[in-house]
Amino acid sequence: MGDIYGTDIFQTVNQDWQVTGTSDIATISGLENLNQALKRRANTRVGVLFYAPSYGNPIYDMLSGPYNQDWVNRATAGARNCLLGDPRIKDVQVTVNPNANTRTVSIFYSWTDTNGNTGQFPQEVSTLV
Repeated sequence: MGDIYGTDIFQTVNQDWQVTGTSDIATISGLENLNQALKRRANTRVGVLFYAPSYGNPIYDMLSGPYNQDWVNRATAGARNCLLGDPRIKDVQVTVNPNANTRTVSIFYSWTDTNGNTGQFPQEVSTLV
């Protein structure tokens, strides 16, 4: 199989570019690149990229709704479809847990790519937007 992962600019947790010791822009490749791309997708609001208006996570537009089982089902489907928007992803499992006390929503993603490799990552979203 060909390289489905590609190479991109390495970004820190704060989405800043990383610079190497020789003052070059650091890059990231392989599965690490895919994982970084999926986290960036999950942390982006739908509609903020004018050139890709459907890119991003719809959960940000659901945060003002009542947190009941219907909301959890819609948020789970939205978060799952968010990652499935990446053509390198074959399957995604998502767990969504709203916490009224901390005013956060915890999301756990587990994915399988088209080469059969797997990965996972957590996300916490504040409902105080």
